[in-house]
Amino acid sequence: MQNHSLRSVVATILMLALVAGIAGFLWAAPKWTESDKDRIRAARMEPYQQLQLEDIEDDTPTHYYLDMRLIAHYVREGEYAEPPGVDAAGIPIVDYTRKSVGGASNPEAYNPVTISQYALGRYEEYLRGEEAAITDFLIQAEWLRDHLMADGTLPFTISVPSRGLEPGWISAMAQGEAISVFVRAYSETADQEYLDAALLAFQPFTRSLDDNGVTFKDETGTWLEEYPQNPPSHVLNGGLFAAFGLYDLLRVTDDDEVRELLDDVSDTLVDNLARYESDGWVLYELESDQLAGKTYYPLQVDQLRAFGSIMNDDRITSVADRWAEPLEHEARWLIKRSFVRGWERAKARFEN
Repeated sequence: MQNHSLRSVVATILMLALVAGIAGFLWAAPKWTESDKDRIRAARMEPYQQLQLEDIEDDTPTHYYLDMRLIAHYVREGEYAEPPGVDAAGIPIVDYTRKSVGGASNPEAYNPVTISQYALGRYEEYLRGEEAAITDFLIQAEWLRDHLMADGTLPFTISVPSRGLEPGWISAMAQGEAISVFVRAYSETADQEYLDAALLAFQPFTRSLDDNGVTFKDETGTWLEEYPQNPPSHVLNGGLFAAFGLYDLLRVTDDDEVRELLDDVSDTLVDNLARYESDGWVLYELESDQLAGKTYYPLQVDQLRAFGSIMNDDRITSVADRWAEPLEHEARWLIKRSFVRGWERAKARFEN
């Protein structure tokens, strides 16, 4: 009888402890995930270039993998320079005194990435029914073609102090997006000069950073570098934009060298995606602990989904789906993060 009473007391104590623990968890969990909720809100603050997979397989690329009409809108609305945002010839300009990039404070300059994205945006508007937009698209394509150097590079004329880059640096992102413009201009006009430009713009991908190229290889794999830094930064969104250009070129040329490089880049991405994951979130680059925020986070998710689709690789798309969970299934994800945060705090307290 005495043992039965003791067991009842112990059971009651354990039940009360369990209830108290659950109550304490429910009380503390929202505080544990407050920073996560802030990041989710930040990622939803602004629009970004959203996924579109209307055309990913045939040999005449049309719709780009992300909807660049937003960039065309930004140019017209004065996001990069005073409206109308373009020079007398219709080419976008960027005023770096008002929109700094990595510490850049140069006056107005031409940016091949902005020009390529504006071109792709105008081309999308053309595909959606704005006939006049094809003229703007081809103006950008001509500018990019005419500004290719003999070695295939599209140099930037701005400095980026935060990355130690002086005017004349080149970017895999700029090269890849220009290729995406060239192959679409070639498809529209059948002008061989555009295909030649795409092939020429590919040449920096065959060279290392040390040899005025945009590719970096080491024991971790093959990387396409948005910034030619040492050590390399492995910026995720820039590398993926570059890879889209390679895929576009492969679609119109079926070139074995392009295919081999794209396959190497894809394998490298699969092997290293986990390195971009940090504290439940995703890094902007591997060289720093900077988390992708605001527009970059959902952009990287959709880029990854696009790349997984064009490479037909579920290993990539499954990671993209996991990264998308805080945006698409916020409550479920926050509950799971609450348990993780709680365990982290308990572990830290025990270790101290």
